[in-house]
Amino acid sequence: IPAQLSSAADDADGAVKGRATAMLTAAMVCVDNPLIGVGPNMFRYHYKDYARLVGPRWQDGNWQSHNLYLGIAADNGLLGLICFLAIIFVTLRDLVRVHNRCLHSDPELAKMAMGVMLAIVAYLVTGMGLHFAYVRYFWLFMALAGALSYIGDRVSRVQAAEARSGIGEDESR
Repeated sequence: IPAQLSSAADDADGAVKGRATAMLTAAMVCVDNPLIGVGPNMFRYHYKDYARLVGPRWQDGNWQSHNLYLGIAADNGLLGLICFLAIIFVTLRDLVRVHNRCLHSDPELAKMAMGVMLAIVAYLVTGMGLHFAYVRYFWLFMALAGALSYIGDRVSRVQAAEARSGIGEDESR
């Protein structure tokens, strides 16, 4: 194997070992501090103490957990993780409702709801290997989801009121 390829493989292997160490370290911090964690953004200060126990590769410095869920659990405990997942659940549930309600009456709104839902899910999937990377985009998607939920609720209320009063039937004739 050429020296350049061998060096690149060693670096890649080292990166995987470093991420695995960071994730295992975050899990250990969560196990030791299960209810409320070590405090917001405090995992990085506990990293070195736990990483030495975990191995296989640790480095000096303030590391992130490289996993969204383990990082939240380490920083904020299981209570923080449950609250975060509840926010995600309610947001996605509301987007599904908007999508289902508006699928035939307002397909563009339904498509927007599906697009934002997929963006949030994609962010959550990438969170398996990144700890709140580009967090501003996550909160942007969550804000868009809240706005779409509000708009979808208003649209469905207006449509229900029109259906009760018979306004929509007269316009279609």
